[in-house]
Amino acid sequence: MKRLLMLLLAGATMIGVQYAQNNQYTPADAAAYFNQSIELMKVDLPLAIQKLDSCLILCNIIGDSALEIRAKAEPFMCDLNLRYAGNLYYDQKQKEKALIAARQTLSLCEKYQNEEIGSKTKKLLSQIYSSIGSAYFSAKEYNKAIVAFDSAYYFDPKLSSMLLNKAIAYRALKNLDAFVENIDKFISIATQEGDSSQVKKAQKMAIEYLRAEGSRANAQNKGKEAEALLIKALSYGEDKDAYYYLADVSTKLKKYNDAIEYAQKGLAMETGSNEDKAKYYYALGTAYLALGKKDDACGAFKNAAFGKFAQAAKAQMVNNKCGQ
Repeated sequence: MKRLLMLLLAGATMIGVQYAQNNQYTPADAAAYFNQSIELMKVDLPLAIQKLDSCLILCNIIGDSALEIRAKAEPFMCDLNLRYAGNLYYDQKQKEKALIAARQTLSLCEKYQNEEIGSKTKKLLSQIYSSIGSAYFSAKEYNKAIVAFDSAYYFDPKLSSMLLNKAIAYRALKNLDAFVENIDKFISIATQEGDSSQVKKAQKMAIEYLRAEGSRANAQNKGKEAEALLIKALSYGEDKDAYYYLADVSTKLKKYNDAIEYAQKGLAMETGSNEDKAKYYYALGTAYLALGKKDDACGAFKNAAFGKFAQAAKAQMVNNKCGQ
């Protein structure tokens, strides 16, 4: 039955071609469809495309005598389809339909070797995928968002912001390695382009994420992991809080000289009140005490006796007989 149906369809196609040839279509008939398409493009793009498609079918049937019309119709077909895809996206706000139309347009551009319209179509596809990705992200469908952002970047490699978007999505998924990979690529491209504001934005994002993960690992007594995360955070730029957490981690790992160095770096960056500086001094005092430097430790604890560190610092001073 299936084979019979295929034979019937093939036969119908041949009959249609023979009918067209027997009726002796001329280039004027193809031109008429072309002109109708031009007239319709401002009021009915789908019908304009249909008329232009009829024009190209006749051109194929007529042959060499319709080459001139065909040369005009082929690029116009790409243009009309791009207009239609753009209309669906920008005016009608129908992303999914616009995506289908744009991909069809790109196929036509490849078929007719129209690089100019093909390039414009890729940019439109990139915008559509970017918008779809943002919608998925807002809906917390992060894996789908990543696929869409990937597609947007594929069709427009100059749209490096998609790498940043992917990094943010991977952060939401707690995929640290993928976050770092994409944020590093984005920073590299932004650096090459001389876009310092975007570089700083990405670096700040990386520092904050890695610092938070390092702090979390430290709270879970995962010293080595915390140390690696915080050192990675500082590879994107100096950060006083990352230095504080590293000082604390280093003390737990018995790397007391490192702890002192990190605490001093954090303290040098802190321009706030005595209460803001207290945590760095407390970290210094703890490290000095572990090294047997009582006087240095007592001096640090005295400076740490502010805010939420006041009670602990005073207890250390009493326990270590500071001032005696």
